[in-house]
Amino acid sequence: MRHARFAYALALCSLFHVLPHSQSAELVRLTPENWDEYAPQGKEVDRIYGDYVMRNDRIIAVIAQPVAGRNANMTVQGVRGAVIDLTLRDAENDQLSAFYPTAARFPLSLPAGKRAGAAATKGDRVTLTLGAEAAEGQPAVTVVYELADGSPALAATTVYENPHDKPLEVELVDAVRADRSFTMNVDQDRGLFWAYDEWWKQAYGVMAEDHAVKLTGGGRPLLHYEKDGAPGVLLAPQQKHALVRRVFPAENTLDLLAIADELRGKQTQPATVVVNDEAGPIAGAFISFSREGNRYGQGRTDEEGRLATRVPAGSYEVAVEAVGRAKQTITIDATSPVEDIIEMEQPGYVTANVTDDAGNPIPCKVAFRGVEGTPDPNWGPDTFIYGVQNLRYTPNGRFRTEIAPGKYRVAVSYGPEYDAVFAEIDVLRGQETNITATLRRVVDTRGWVSSDFHS
Repeated sequence: MRHARFAYALALCSLFHVLPHSQSAELVRLTPENWDEYAPQGKEVDRIYGDYVMRNDRIIAVIAQPVAGRNANMTVQGVRGAVIDLTLRDAENDQLSAFYPTAARFPLSLPAGKRAGAAATKGDRVTLTLGAEAAEGQPAVTVVYELADGSPALAATTVYENPHDKPLEVELVDAVRADRSFTMNVDQDRGLFWAYDEWWKQAYGVMAEDHAVKLTGGGRPLLHYEKDGAPGVLLAPQQKHALVRRVFPAENTLDLLAIADELRGKQTQPATVVVNDEAGPIAGAFISFSREGNRYGQGRTDEEGRLATRVPAGSYEVAVEAVGRAKQTITIDATSPVEDIIEMEQPGYVTANVTDDAGNPIPCKVAFRGVEGTPDPNWGPDTFIYGVQNLRYTPNGRFRTEIAPGKYRVAVSYGPEYDAVFAEIDVLRGQETNITATLRRVVDTRGWVSSDFHS
């Protein structure tokens, strides 16, 4: 391993403060007229006309319109009044399914006579207030979403009120849907729930004020909040209790922890890792920071091979992994702003040129199986587009991909109407191996129509 390390002492702009898109926080109800300006983007966006967008210079949040029957999609249902989209303003990449205040146990709606219009409300801060009337044995509930200009987080405050003449025990709970390839846990030191999808480069945090948070429920977690060690609160008649959370997005858990520290008023230091090989920057390299043998946070490099973040001052072990290369580990001293450049070895490369029997480009799938001790490649989860586990998909028969050196058995296919092509290839480090194949149609389906009805 070769790596160059240097500290830079020039004054740096804060990682998380970017040039503002606007001068104010905004609240707007989505309509066909304002859709292009306000609707956020991302793989998991669920916004529709009638939902509420809250945004400032740093983040965009969408609150589902609080009406019965509002479902985000076929599997994420009952989202009235929930946060269904949340992403950074300068890198729109929504991956959140839903954050349900009160775990959707109360039917939230707008206060009587209140309705946010289509025109944007602007100011230093904007609020959206929802509520649910008390039922027998249940509290009255008010949920207030607030976004201040310049804030990295959406504030969600739930006020529970006991309007009855007898004491009422209330469980303090939220629910989160961050599905598929997310991992999640609780950072007890910060009182922070976090969820991270390393492949789609998006993380989410929920941090409560003056309450400890516990996680239950596995893939569809419940967040339980404790006050003074109690799992809920006992409300006397006419008594209220407020639960305040900060809900925020980041590109990775390193940034997420830095934002949590920012919200707590804690100091951090800029830390940058740049990963290259002889061919240039390595995009998508996975970087893990550890302190005193404990994993701290993770992230991936951008197209320039850079991961720029902020961490509390101290010494960190930094592990770097990239497709087709041996894992590298270095130590950095982040007692002051620091940047490290890591040089890795090159992988092997595979290119493909697949056509039909007339020589035209053809969509196809190429499966790679390692042989003679070579492991199967893993380009991503089953939610990815072109690289899914050991498969490469291409819409035009062409691709170029990094892969570990070794021997592979390759299958090129385009469904049951075409012959598949099988081959074995030997990939060498730093060299390019080409797959050339012709897929011939051997089943005549003229006059037939095929369809997929599963959705």
